Amino acid sequence: MDIKEATFDELEEELKRRKIKREAKPQIRLGEMKELEEACKEYIDDIHNGEIDIDTEHIFEAALTMFYGNGIWDWLSKKQEGL
Repeated sequence: MDIKEATFDELEEELKRRKIKREAKPQIRLGEMKELEEACKEYIDDIHNGEIDIDTEHIFEAALTMFYGNGIWDWLSKKQEGL
């Protein structure tokens, strides 16, 4: 895009996109482990009980929340929208 031909709205949108990319990534913090502990326990119980179709996504979500806090989901959404 030639900057001389860009509209104000196009320039403003480009600046927003660049700002999103520059935002600092979340920092790890040690949070409440109960949710992650329960998710891992459920996973092990399911394997022990012979279940084959085991959903591990909830373990990943619990781990992200524990290490980064609930704000991680807003940050991830913003990053995905900016792609």
